[in-house]
Amino acid sequence: MLILGVAYKADVDDLCESPALNLMQILQQKGALVSYHDQHIPCFTLDGVATSAVALDQETLSSVDCVVIMTAHSAYSWPWIVENSRLVGDTRNATKSVAGAAPTKVVKL
Repeated sequence: MLILGVAYKADVDDLCESPALNLMQILQQKGALVSYHDQHIPCFTLDGVATSAVALDQETLSSVDCVVIMTAHSAYSWPWIVENSRLVGDTRNATKSVAGAAPTKVVKL
């Protein structure tokens, strides 16, 4: 699973009270392999473990079962992300303007 955006709000570099951290913890406790991308937060420590952002490229998107949008940074290309992902969970309605495959690949959360 790939989490897009761990900052607490779009286009900032602050993790304070970010819901993405809770989601990452829950998923990891359930055995999921979780990675993240956030151009504003290249690394952080979660539960005492140093975590670094992965590259956001076609290989990364196609290698994960699901991409979950937690922070809708303005630099993300939503059509490209949807096109290159298997499944997208959208918690921010970031993909609202993506046409085509979006209805079959995007789950609004």
